[in-house]
Amino acid sequence: MIRIKLFVALFFLVALAQGQNKYSIDAIVKDSTGQVLIGANVWIIKGPDSFHTITDQNGHFTFPQISTPIFNIRITLLGYETYNNKYNYPLINNHIQLPDILLNIKTNILKEVTVRSQISPITLKEDTIEYNISKFHLRDNALLDELLRRLPGIEIDQNGSLKFMGQPISKIKINGKDFMINNIKDLIRVIPLETLDRVQILDDYGKLAEITGRTQGIAAGKVINLETKNTLNTTQNLKAQLGVGTSNRIQSNFNASSIGNKKQIILYGTTDNTIPGQGEIVSSRGAFLFRNQINDLFYTNGGIFADHESNKLQSYNTTQNLTSEGILSINSNSTTTSTYNNYSLAETIEYKDKKRNKISLQLSGERKKQTDQNNTISSQTGLQHIEQSYSNITHATIPNLRTSLYGIHQFNNPGELLAFSATYNYSGNTSYQNIINASTYYNSDDTAIKDSLQYQLLNKQNNAYNITFQSSYIKPLSTTASFEILYNLKSNNNSFEQETQWADKEGKMKIIDSLSNQFDYRITEHKSGINFNNKKGKIEYTIGVYYHFAKYNSNQSQWLVPNLNIKYQLNKTSRLSLHYEGHPNYPDNQQLRPITDRTNPLFPIIGNPDLKAGLYNIFLLEYSLVKKSILFINIRYTPITNQTVTNSILIKDTLNTVTQETHYLNTNGLYLLSGNYSWSHPFDEGKYQLFFEGNANLNNNIYYLQNLRNSSQNLMLTQSIRLGIYQKWIELNTSTGYTHNQTTYSLSQTPTSQIGTWNLAFNSKFFAGPSWSFWLDLNKQFNSGYANGVSANPTDLAATIEKTFLKKALSCRLQGFNLLNQNIGIAQTISGNTTTQTRTNQLGRYILLSLILDLKKTKK
Repeated sequence: MIRIKLFVALFFLVALAQGQNKYSIDAIVKDSTGQVLIGANVWIIKGPDSFHTITDQNGHFTFPQISTPIFNIRITLLGYETYNNKYNYPLINNHIQLPDILLNIKTNILKEVTVRSQISPITLKEDTIEYNISKFHLRDNALLDELLRRLPGIEIDQNGSLKFMGQPISKIKINGKDFMINNIKDLIRVIPLETLDRVQILDDYGKLAEITGRTQGIAAGKVINLETKNTLNTTQNLKAQLGVGTSNRIQSNFNASSIGNKKQIILYGTTDNTIPGQGEIVSSRGAFLFRNQINDLFYTNGGIFADHESNKLQSYNTTQNLTSEGILSINSNSTTTSTYNNYSLAETIEYKDKKRNKISLQLSGERKKQTDQNNTISSQTGLQHIEQSYSNITHATIPNLRTSLYGIHQFNNPGELLAFSATYNYSGNTSYQNIINASTYYNSDDTAIKDSLQYQLLNKQNNAYNITFQSSYIKPLSTTASFEILYNLKSNNNSFEQETQWADKEGKMKIIDSLSNQFDYRITEHKSGINFNNKKGKIEYTIGVYYHFAKYNSNQSQWLVPNLNIKYQLNKTSRLSLHYEGHPNYPDNQQLRPITDRTNPLFPIIGNPDLKAGLYNIFLLEYSLVKKSILFINIRYTPITNQTVTNSILIKDTLNTVTQETHYLNTNGLYLLSGNYSWSHPFDEGKYQLFFEGNANLNNNIYYLQNLRNSSQNLMLTQSIRLGIYQKWIELNTSTGYTHNQTTYSLSQTPTSQIGTWNLAFNSKFFAGPSWSFWLDLNKQFNSGYANGVSANPTDLAATIEKTFLKKALSCRLQGFNLLNQNIGIAQTISGNTTTQTRTNQLGRYILLSLILDLKKTKK
């Protein structure tokens, strides 16, 4: 009886003690990209009692007075699966910090911003576009880049570079975490596609915006984030390929990876001289990448990289150089051989405590050694006749060191935070140039006037020390509104030293003081401002103002620049956004340095130390529509004030021969106008896809001739149609595209330049049973408007036969490339008063026989 009484008394004492304790519970609610979710409904449930709140603009919720550490949490948000979970925390202290809670997107019904079509559900949310991989008709062993080519808005060029709606994709993430690699085209070829669930395209606003969730201005580019499958534990992949062929072609690569939700390890190496592009490229690369979410507190991410590349490029150029007295036409043949070796490493360590304070340290370093050798023979006609032979050998050593520190402190008031980032970067460039320039000048009757031989040795040292500091304080005003105070500092210190030696009449090298110089160039920029953000209903907007003050050498500039971001969810399937930002553009070393650069004696360059900084004013309008049809549109307008432009001055000597000096000055009136659109529609459950894509670019360029203002307008229009067919026995992608490139000049005596290009492509894979396949790739180009020496209409034909063995673990592949031996590159560039058309060599015809081993093991 006494034991029973003691037990009852002890029971009531424990109950009383527990009843006197109150617990505060905190957590953050996110989606699969790591983006916080605002306005989610959160319930704490304990028996018959429940408590309710909603997440703030940082995805955070808190319950300050909960009587027990044993409870259930229920979370709902439109477009996401309902979250239910039971928690039982030990009695350690009165504050319970839960790990981040992730909500899964609901895909079984149509919600506010999630649209399910029969082929590719796409989610439009905040600054993210998400593609569901499982709804595409991809065969076993398909590569990630094969998927990317089917996604609306994404472009992959011949060299493997990625763009989304005209903007470069420069970074890649897995589960919201960066990979420390710059060459993402290698990475997308080694990540096993079967480990992934979704591909996301995010706006890249920089590291500070990433850690605060607060965007400023216009994104600098796009980021690909790859989400692994929720059921995935680890997938181990081993893939090796060895190919040998005619013309001494070789293609070998090896990659081993272990991909999981928290840990990813990738080891790859490749040697290849079958790389498409300009010239004949031989590349060897290797990397070891490691990422690990060690625990709830620590995360690490690093890599070691080695690269070797050589390229032999042969080109034929025609250049039209406008002058006040006529046109200088230059036809040139050149051979350029480039070789470099690059070694680098990078490491990131990140700490995040239970109160959501975070600090991240990044370290990286690289050392690059490069040798370039150029030999050019050119003939200048028109205003004057000059035959020139030019040889240049450059040896350069380029080190780079970078360290970055990022941090965020969360105050007790939910949503109130202080964030900072600080970076230090050193880059150097030590180069030695050996230049021989022989020129012969002619009269109008083609009799020689004089010969000129110049032999130069240039020793150059360029060091750049860059420091940046950014800070941001965010204070919530309500559940939907907040303001931000920010300050940024940039300090760039560039030192440039050049020693110039010329050979005298006896052939002895002599230092020329007038052409040697030491030039230091420092830019210090302060930026401070305030932003107000509000999200209410379908509209979210940020308005603010920034004050820029910059000093560079003896000059200074200041601007008061507004900041505007408006995002409007028109309905469940469409979104409209408007952005404006302004940012300075500073003249570079060559434009400021007053010492004459006579590397090319026919075209000396003289800088202007009094140049001012320009200001880019960028307006961006974007529209997205996601139903069964998908439409993306963006329009960008950039007027530029105080831009640095060229002033070409003709100088005649006593023999009436002419050199063209390039000077620099500031002017207004330049602008860039561009637009992109992408429309796609699936048919028959995605077995057919139709794409219409196009872009337009209008650039208004200003340049001066003999101190007189002139202008040119370059208009480029591109339209393409693509059709994809994805059946059990065939995969076919065919496209037709046309590009119109037109340049008009203010000089009445200069004719309008018009270039037209038709591109026809037919890329197919035919499957005969489970183990045989045949690939056929045909690309035809029709060009008009190019100069005679450049113009060509190449046909590129390739064919492949492949046989798989051992349940597709082993493949034998026979390939023929450029079978008609017509593959060449043609391009046009316009800079100031100079238009250059270029024809370059590319890979010739060859046959390649390859063996591919592909082994996978998945643990769930």
